Amino acid sequence: MFHKKDVFLLVLLPVFVFGISFTIENLDAYNADKPTVSVDTAGRVYLVANSSGGRDLIRYLTKLSGPWQQDSLIFSLENSINYNARATSANGPDGSLHIAYRVAGGTYGWPVYTNNSSGSFTDCDTLMKNASQSTFHYGIAVDNLNHAHIICEMYSGSYNLAYFYPFHPDSMLWLVANAIDPTIAVSKDNKVHIAYQSTSNTRIYYINNVSGAFGSPVLDSDSIGMDPSIAVDTAGFVHISWTRSNWDTLLNNLYYATNTTGVFQTQRVTYTPSLAEAYPSIALSRAGDVGIGYCRYRPAAGTNDIMFASKKVGEPLFTIDSLGPGHWNASFGAVNWNDRAVTIDRFDYVHFTYYGPNGTEYAKSQTLICAEELTRGDPFAGFSLRCYPNPCDQTATIMISYSVIHDPRPSKISIYDASGRSVIDLPLRSTVDGLRSTVIWDRRAATGAIVPCGVYIIQACLQSRNGNRITRSEKLIVIE
Repeated sequence: MFHKKDVFLLVLLPVFVFGISFTIENLDAYNADKPTVSVDTAGRVYLVANSSGGRDLIRYLTKLSGPWQQDSLIFSLENSINYNARATSANGPDGSLHIAYRVAGGTYGWPVYTNNSSGSFTDCDTLMKNASQSTFHYGIAVDNLNHAHIICEMYSGSYNLAYFYPFHPDSMLWLVANAIDPTIAVSKDNKVHIAYQSTSNTRIYYINNVSGAFGSPVLDSDSIGMDPSIAVDTAGFVHISWTRSNWDTLLNNLYYATNTTGVFQTQRVTYTPSLAEAYPSIALSRAGDVGIGYCRYRPAAGTNDIMFASKKVGEPLFTIDSLGPGHWNASFGAVNWNDRAVTIDRFDYVHFTYYGPNGTEYAKSQTLICAEELTRGDPFAGFSLRCYPNPCDQTATIMISYSVIHDPRPSKISIYDASGRSVIDLPLRSTVDGLRSTVIWDRRAATGAIVPCGVYIIQACLQSRNGNRITRSEKLIVIE
């Protein structure tokens, strides 16, 4: 579970797997421990970590092309950084880097937040200082307004979840009692989504503020679950992966659930009775393809394998790949199991960092995770148009989905009557990296008049990367 060398060295190890191939770099020379990874919209990679063996800094590496650039965060006005700082990071829409980490305070430490939105890390804020309370297991997500949302586990005789508001650094909301291992994501509409483990029944729960305030938790697992990881796709659907079963029996396996059908549907990702598979980190491509990095422990050998599971949109099962043997160090015990993080950039490449056999490793996929690899020869693949309800009597929702092979994205939906005359063009809201767009039609023509009953043609046009223009049309029946 999450709680319980100045010489430059670069090793490139090509790893060939059945699903996705990775190139691996060893970063141990940078003295970066317990890394997390994020990628900005320009493709610049950020690795944020503790300084191995030190309590005075958070180290981060950046890379767009060429060698890694290294820098550190040193705040003399703060308490010493806790060695088990567990730094977590995320990028804002402007490319800024937002970091939460732990400093020495209380029994085990207090949360600190900083960002470089002004161009450099010039200030930080200790979010909570209470001698009787300690914090664990930080998660951070950044919304479209460049506000950070931070979740952590807080202990003061019992475990509770604390959520820190984005608009004021000292604002805090107690979310859930008897809860640990929180993970957080923010959807495109700036709503907050959180998954966690309940200490009352050791199951995974999910909560959000989609309705404006955080509602009642939803049961997401029907048996023992721990260490969840959460992501939200461009349509606002939630994807959660967690470790299921009991650690002590070494019968752990990974599970995955999504609510794309309106309710959570659960499926098993892995199942190997003689192995322990645990500590997932989940990420999504623009089209909603799922990638999960995790660890497989082999008791007989006493070692870990670093694993990656992926499932493209429309595929029923996960493909399991191995990045090679991991590292089991008795002096750290199970802590090393969760020293890993996965993200997928806007170009649909996977970035994976973890603690490997030679220290901190960084892996980047050499193939795309997205469905483009399966649909390259079909210009219509991934391009769909749907109207509902159909027939409609008042308003109709028009939704289009499109693959990364289509570029640029459509800017409007055109509606025609049965004779082919133009009724109205409806603009689509622009998204940064989304692959789904929705528009509401209220039965009004461009003149403002309500259209009569009849059959109408809804049309969307895209241009594929090879220059061909393709059109999807759907009949919509309007009734009284």
